[in-house]
Amino acid sequence: MSTVAFIPEPGTANYDLNVTVVTISASLSFVGCLFIIITYLWLRLTDQYHLKCIFILSVVEFCISIVFLVGSRFDETLEITWLQPYVCSSVDTLLHFLFISSFMWTGCIAHMLLRVINYEDETIDRYFKFYNLISWGVPFLIVLALVLRHVWFNALCDPTKMGEYSIVRILFFIPLMLAWLLNMYAFFKVSKKLYKERKLHRRHIRLAPETGGPVVEETPTLVNTQRLFLVAFAVCWIWAIVLAFFGFFNIQKNINWLITINYAFTPLPGLCNSIIFGLNDALKARISVLITCCHKIAPDEVNESLLGARYNNEEFLLWRGNSVSDFENHSVQ
Repeated sequence: MSTVAFIPEPGTANYDLNVTVVTISASLSFVGCLFIIITYLWLRLTDQYHLKCIFILSVVEFCISIVFLVGSRFDETLEITWLQPYVCSSVDTLLHFLFISSFMWTGCIAHMLLRVINYEDETIDRYFKFYNLISWGVPFLIVLALVLRHVWFNALCDPTKMGEYSIVRILFFIPLMLAWLLNMYAFFKVSKKLYKERKLHRRHIRLAPETGGPVVEETPTLVNTQRLFLVAFAVCWIWAIVLAFFGFFNIQKNINWLITINYAFTPLPGLCNSIIFGLNDALKARISVLITCCHKIAPDEVNESLLGARYNNEEFLLWRGNSVSDFENHSVQ
């Protein structure tokens, strides 16, 4: 089995530079993920369902950063001898599994946003087993398929053999693109939904100001969270997609600079996800209280919000229900 090359190989062009940029990028992701993991455990944020999904994503990205840090420095010594008949590179194979898992978890978070905001689902915790099944089962099946392909069909490990290597890239980039497309769909659906709700709320305030609540004029943080994730996702992975495109057409000349950029950005999703998904309103509010009051607060002392959104699920549904019913009653009168 051949794998997508995540770790620079000795003897390749700009090897020392590529190892350095991988180490720096992985270190940044390591720090960001470690911060989220420690604070979530310390402040008991994992009791909240939606924050538990973010926590698991951070754990996966934390493992990715560790594999990058260790693998970029000790790639040769980390190769497990007994695995050689089954995989070409044990380090890249592990990263293949972890990255597919991270794609699945980000897709699950996008699905959670759709269920809560677009479909007004108050029982999203029932999907948790399904999320685990998808996020761990899909990467396991993909890696298993590559192992069986290597063992049964004696697949080569030479990335220059496009007939052998393209299957591996397909089994990596299809989950990547599906996760990106699902997040795009979630972004547009959530944005459209919240836009309609704000428009309805503003109209209700004009007709019945004595029964209305606060008017939300600015873009909800939830939409900004989704938008930032899409931008970070695109920036981190566009280089790998371009390199795969070049490899498909066997373009090998004058792309060393692009390879170096790819090595710099590939480990960074962990840092980006830690900042965008991890630093939600609940965590920032509790950190602020800890800094100002110097004491730990109970989980129910801060109004939780979904992925940094302005309202949580129950408040959103209650606010929408009251606004719609009051508006309809006012219209009848």
